[in-house]
Amino acid sequence: MLTAEKMAPASMMQTAIKDEARTGRPQRGGEEAGESRSTLHAGTPGLLLTMADIQAFPRQELVTEFKCIEGWSQIVHWAGVRMRDFLESYPPALVGGREPRFVYMETPNGDYYTGYDLTALRHPQALLVTEMMGAPLTQFHGAPLRLHMPTKYGYKQIKRIGLIAYTNIKPDDYWTKLGYDWFAGL
Repeated sequence: MLTAEKMAPASMMQTAIKDEARTGRPQRGGEEAGESRSTLHAGTPGLLLTMADIQAFPRQELVTEFKCIEGWSQIVHWAGVRMRDFLESYPPALVGGREPRFVYMETPNGDYYTGYDLTALRHPQALLVTEMMGAPLTQFHGAPLRLHMPTKYGYKQIKRIGLIAYTNIKPDDYWTKLGYDWFAGL
Protein backbone atom coordinates (compact mmCIF):
# COMPACT_ATOMS: atom_id res chain seq x y z
CA MET A 1 0.00 0.00 0.00
CA LEU A 2 1.25 3.46 -0.89
CA THR A 3 1.54 5.83 2.06
CA ALA A 4 1.53 9.61 2.01
CA GLU A 5 5.22 9.62 2.95
CA LYS A 6 6.14 7.72 -0.23
CA MET A 7 4.76 10.38 -2.60
CA ALA A 8 7.17 12.86 -4.24
CA PRO A 9 10.14 10.67 -3.45
CA ALA A 10 12.98 11.96 -1.31
CA SER A 11 15.25 11.14 -4.26
CA MET A 12 13.64 14.04 -6.15
CA MET A 13 14.58 16.43 -3.33
CA GLN A 14 18.09 14.99 -3.10
CA THR A 15 18.53 15.46 -6.87
CA ALA A 16 17.52 19.12 -6.57
CA ILE A 17 20.04 19.66 -3.77
CA LYS A 18 22.83 17.99 -5.78
CA ASP A 19 21.97 20.05 -8.91
CA GLU A 20 22.14 23.27 -6.92
CA ALA A 21 25.50 22.29 -5.40
CA ARG A 22 26.89 21.36 -8.83
CA THR A 23 25.65 24.36 -10.83
CA GLY A 24 25.37 27.02 -8.12
CA ARG A 25 21.78 27.67 -9.28
CA PRO A 26 18.55 26.23 -7.87
CA GLN A 27 16.82 23.62 -10.01
CA ARG A 28 13.78 25.05 -11.84
CA GLY A 29 11.14 25.35 -9.17
CA GLY A 30 13.75 26.06 -6.49
CA GLU A 31 14.00 29.75 -7.31
CA GLU A 32 12.61 32.35 -4.95
CA ALA A 33 9.64 34.25 -6.36
CA GLY A 34 9.69 36.95 -3.70
CA GLU A 35 6.87 38.35 -1.64
CA SER A 36 3.33 38.42 -2.91
CA ARG A 37 1.88 41.71 -4.05
CA SER A 38 -1.54 40.36 -2.99
CA THR A 39 -0.81 39.83 0.71
CA LEU A 40 -3.47 41.49 2.83
CA HIS A 41 -2.51 44.14 5.33
CA ALA A 42 -2.99 43.67 9.06
CA GLY A 43 -6.46 44.80 10.08
CA THR A 44 -8.17 43.69 6.85
CA PRO A 45 -11.69 42.52 7.80
CA GLY A 46 -12.25 38.80 7.66
CA LEU A 47 -13.02 35.63 9.56
CA LEU A 48 -10.71 33.59 11.75
CA LEU A 49 -11.72 29.95 11.39
CA THR A 50 -10.54 26.93 13.32
CA MET A 51 -10.01 23.41 11.99
CA ALA A 52 -13.17 22.46 13.91
CA ASP A 53 -15.07 25.02 11.76
CA ILE A 54 -13.70 23.35 8.61
CA GLN A 55 -14.33 19.82 9.85
CA ALA A 56 -17.97 20.69 10.64
CA PHE A 57 -18.72 20.44 6.90
CA PRO A 58 -19.73 17.06 5.44
CA ARG A 59 -16.66 14.86 4.90
CA GLN A 60 -15.96 13.90 1.28
CA GLU A 61 -13.54 11.32 -0.13
CA LEU A 62 -11.96 11.22 -3.59
CA VAL A 63 -9.48 9.00 -5.33
CA THR A 64 -7.78 10.97 -8.10
CA GLU A 65 -4.60 11.13 -10.10
CA PHE A 66 -2.34 13.85 -8.73
CA LYS A 67 -0.29 15.22 -11.63
CA CYS A 68 3.00 17.07 -11.34
CA ILE A 69 4.09 19.35 -14.17
CA GLU A 70 7.52 17.68 -13.91
CA GLY A 71 6.00 14.54 -15.48
CA TRP A 72 5.18 12.20 -12.60
CA SER A 73 1.73 11.31 -11.34
CA GLN A 74 0.29 9.31 -8.47
CA ILE A 75 -3.11 7.89 -7.55
CA VAL A 76 -4.08 9.42 -4.18
CA HIS A 77 -6.96 8.88 -1.76
CA TRP A 78 -7.98 12.30 -0.38
CA ALA A 79 -10.54 13.27 2.28
CA GLY A 80 -11.76 16.64 3.43
CA VAL A 81 -14.53 19.10 2.65
CA ARG A 82 -15.74 20.33 -0.71
CA MET A 83 -14.50 23.81 -1.52
CA ARG A 84 -17.96 24.47 -2.98
CA ASP A 85 -19.55 23.88 0.44
CA PHE A 86 -17.02 26.23 2.05
CA LEU A 87 -17.71 28.94 -0.56
CA GLU A 88 -21.48 28.61 -0.04
CA SER A 89 -21.10 28.97 3.74
CA TYR A 90 -18.57 31.81 3.55
CA PRO A 91 -19.55 33.62 0.34
CA PRO A 92 -17.63 36.61 -0.95
CA ALA A 93 -19.15 40.03 -0.41
CA LEU A 94 -20.56 41.50 -3.60
CA VAL A 95 -18.51 44.22 -5.27
CA GLY A 96 -20.63 46.58 -7.33
CA GLY A 97 -23.50 44.08 -7.13
CA ARG A 98 -21.37 41.20 -8.47
CA GLU A 99 -19.28 38.41 -7.01
CA PRO A 100 -15.51 38.88 -7.14
CA ARG A 101 -13.88 36.79 -9.89
CA PHE A 102 -10.87 35.43 -7.99
CA VAL A 103 -9.73 33.75 -4.79
CA TYR A 104 -6.27 34.31 -3.31
CA MET A 105 -4.64 31.84 -0.88
CA GLU A 106 -1.38 31.95 1.00
CA THR A 107 0.46 29.96 3.66
CA PRO A 108 0.42 31.17 7.29
CA ASN A 109 3.78 32.91 6.91
CA GLY A 110 2.97 34.22 3.42
CA ASP A 111 5.99 32.59 1.75
CA TYR A 112 3.82 30.69 -0.74
CA TYR A 113 0.75 32.11 -2.46
CA THR A 114 -1.50 31.38 -5.39
CA GLY A 115 -4.63 32.64 -7.10
CA TYR A 116 -7.66 30.91 -8.55
CA ASP A 117 -10.67 31.70 -10.64
CA LEU A 118 -13.70 31.50 -8.31
CA THR A 119 -15.54 29.33 -10.84
CA ALA A 120 -12.74 26.73 -10.85
CA LEU A 121 -12.91 26.41 -7.06
CA ARG A 122 -16.60 25.54 -7.32
CA HIS A 123 -15.75 22.36 -9.24
CA PRO A 124 -17.36 19.44 -7.33
CA GLN A 125 -13.98 17.71 -6.89
CA ALA A 126 -12.13 20.70 -5.42
CA LEU A 127 -11.40 19.79 -1.78
CA LEU A 128 -10.04 21.43 1.30
CA VAL A 129 -8.04 18.36 2.32
CA THR A 130 -7.48 17.19 5.89
CA GLU A 131 -6.55 13.54 5.19
CA MET A 132 -4.46 11.71 2.63
CA MET A 133 -4.14 7.97 2.01
CA GLY A 134 -6.43 7.23 4.98
CA ALA A 135 -4.49 9.27 7.54
CA PRO A 136 -4.39 12.88 8.71
CA LEU A 137 -2.19 15.11 6.55
CA THR A 138 1.46 15.19 7.55
CA GLN A 139 3.50 18.39 7.69
CA PHE A 140 5.26 17.33 4.48
CA HIS A 141 1.93 17.12 2.67
CA GLY A 142 0.44 20.37 3.96
CA ALA A 143 -1.05 19.77 7.41
CA PRO A 144 -3.37 20.84 8.69
CA LEU A 145 -5.17 21.98 5.52
CA ARG A 146 -4.36 21.95 1.82
CA LEU A 147 -6.22 22.31 -1.46
CA HIS A 148 -6.70 19.53 -3.98
CA MET A 149 -8.05 20.23 -7.46
CA PRO A 150 -7.80 17.31 -9.90
CA THR A 151 -8.38 19.77 -12.75
CA LYS A 152 -5.07 21.53 -11.99
CA TYR A 153 -1.40 20.58 -11.86
CA GLY A 154 0.09 20.05 -8.42
CA TYR A 155 1.79 23.45 -8.22
CA LYS A 156 -1.66 25.05 -7.97
CA GLN A 157 -2.63 22.84 -5.02
CA ILE A 158 -1.44 24.97 -2.11
CA LYS A 159 -0.33 23.29 1.11
CA ARG A 160 -0.70 24.75 4.63
CA ILE A 161 -3.51 27.18 3.82
CA GLY A 162 -3.41 30.12 6.21
CA LEU A 163 -5.44 32.69 4.28
CA ILE A 164 -8.30 32.60 1.81
CA ALA A 165 -9.41 35.94 0.36
CA TYR A 166 -11.79 37.02 -2.40
CA THR A 167 -10.76 39.69 -4.90
CA ASN A 168 -11.69 41.23 -8.23
CA ILE A 169 -8.03 41.73 -9.09
CA LYS A 170 -6.23 38.71 -10.54
CA PRO A 171 -4.10 37.56 -7.57
CA ASP A 172 -0.36 37.23 -7.51
CA ASP A 173 0.90 33.67 -7.94
CA TYR A 174 4.25 32.23 -6.80
CA TRP A 175 4.87 29.89 -9.75
CA THR A 176 3.54 32.31 -12.37
CA LYS A 177 6.30 34.72 -11.31
CA LEU A 178 8.75 31.93 -12.17
CA GLY A 179 7.35 31.30 -15.64
CA TYR A 180 4.59 28.76 -15.07
CA ASP A 181 1.01 29.15 -16.35
CA TRP A 182 -1.42 30.96 -14.01
CA PHE A 183 -4.38 28.72 -14.92
CA ALA A 184 -2.45 25.39 -14.70
CA GLY A 185 -5.37 23.37 -16.07
CA LEU A 186 -5.23 19.76 -17.16
